[in-house]
Amino acid sequence: MCLPNLRSVRFHDGAPHGVPWESLRRLLQSPQITSISFDESAVFISVAPFPADPSLTASTLEELSYPTLLETIATEWHSGYLFTVSDRREVETACLSALVLGMRETARSLTLPMDTCPLREMVRLEWPRLHTIRLGGSFPRGADQFITHTLPSFFRRTPHMEHIEITAALPIDTTVLCSVLGRARAFDPVALDELRSLTVAHPDPEDAIFSTPLSNLVHLSIRDYPRRYDVLAEVYYQQRWRSPILSATEMLAILRRIRPYGLTSLEVVYLVDDSDRDLLDFITGCLPRLRHLQVHRYRRSPDEVVHYRDIARKLSGIAGLTTLRLNLDLEGDPGPYSDHISEVVLNKWRARLTDMGWEVLDILEPCTRLESVALLSNEYGPPSTWLPFRRFRRATRGMDIFDMISPEHM
Repeated sequence: MCLPNLRSVRFHDGAPHGVPWESLRRLLQSPQITSISFDESAVFISVAPFPADPSLTASTLEELSYPTLLETIATEWHSGYLFTVSDRREVETACLSALVLGMRETARSLTLPMDTCPLREMVRLEWPRLHTIRLGGSFPRGADQFITHTLPSFFRRTPHMEHIEITAALPIDTTVLCSVLGRARAFDPVALDELRSLTVAHPDPEDAIFSTPLSNLVHLSIRDYPRRYDVLAEVYYQQRWRSPILSATEMLAILRRIRPYGLTSLEVVYLVDDSDRDLLDFITGCLPRLRHLQVHRYRRSPDEVVHYRDIARKLSGIAGLTTLRLNLDLEGDPGPYSDHISEVVLNKWRARLTDMGWEVLDILEPCTRLESVALLSNEYGPPSTWLPFRRFRRATRGMDIFDMISPEHM
């Protein structure tokens, strides 16, 4: 190649028809290139499937990142042609299979769509250097066996895993929850001594990973995907994706089993039940290194009143807290993306949310390291945004709409 110091290649708007195999082959034959990534505009839709023979696709690639999109329509236009979702999946599966399986000896980091990555083939191979995997988008349809067996089998082939992120939607025809290591009785134990970050959407509370010693874990996210508020707001989502979330009792049981005492960052998404107070007590009293906390707390009933002051007082016991994000499913919220609600109602809600944010910040005065509190605001979405209340603006109660942060940006 003419650029001997080139290490990373990113495909974006310059590849509107997708990236053909011949272009990638030349890159893969250059051992100094260790990272390839694709933007949403450079996906494999209008290219011929790549060679199926692994000997033709072998590479020394270490990092591969491919868009993990959640399908929102049954057909899509690309480069002037109309493609169905099944068309995209077929081509994408063939191309990703060739790329991913060809880098099995050297792969260190993979970001892949769950429904088209070659996971069924990957479980037959060893991945000796892989330390980071991000699987997103959605699970394949009718994927109960895939979720409960294929996925757990893969993590028995990755002895040096440090970062696991699984944010894949559950299709409406599935009946199980996401399982990283499977249930203890179904699989032999596996060591994940090097794991530092774990993110799982809609996890099975009986997953063996929550009984596995994770002494180096610093980030834990037990969340939903798509977000529950988006599912409730979008009829299309309701027709295609399940949105099961854990109860406070299940969440508390997971935290007690996993014993994540070294956590510095935690996200929990749960439905209120009788263990709500005990869960908050655990988060406040048993995680001494916690710095960043994100809580999505959903009510059992639309008539239930959220005692946000009590919640804030409870969380004020986290001495080292630096950032706090709260989605408390507040009563009186007009609802996600309420373009049909009158401006008078919206203005009253905005004023209430603003007053509440500054009040919560005041209650958290004992948290001397706290930089900001953020409350979820749905009205500017989709996507919803976090409305930040920053300590350095506390005296003037100043706020800038441009400070708003997308909730998916951790």
